Amino acid sequence: PDISARLEAGRQRLAYCEYRLAVITTAMSAMEKAKENLSSRYLSSIRENFKHYASIIAPLLLDGCSIDSSLNVGKEESGHLKSSEYYSMGTRDMMSLSVCLALADALFASEPCFIILDDPLVNLDNERLDNMKGLLKDLSKNRQIIYFTCHESRVIE
Repeated sequence: PDISARLEAGRQRLAYCEYRLAVITTAMSAMEKAKENLSSRYLSSIRENFKHYASIIAPLLLDGCSIDSSLNVGKEESGHLKSSEYYSMGTRDMMSLSVCLALADALFASEPCFIILDDPLVNLDNERLDNMKGLLKDLSKNRQIIYFTCHESRVIE
């Protein structure tokens, strides 16, 4: 009787694990389809908008950057694609902010969305800081931007 009870408990556990596997497999399939949908529906717009924002912020520095389907930014240099991890914090911040703005534009193409930024300019040099401040001032004409900073030099007036 003890072996029979253990065997039945094992069968129930196996059935439960098979059920969970089916649920996880279905969820993974749905996520893959959503990723493909994002890529086909939004990726070209995100790439185009990214290039626009990058050309305003740091045209020479961000020239040659590209975005993959996972929204990772890389830059072509000497025939190799380098990930954003190879660059300074300021460059990575510019890349990230350009991606965020491009994503917002692509997802909310029919109406402008609000944007919340938490000290995104802290690592920028003065020239790129001025470019970014100008870009955010320009964007604030058509959408609400909530901008937090704890650095006096990073205040946008």
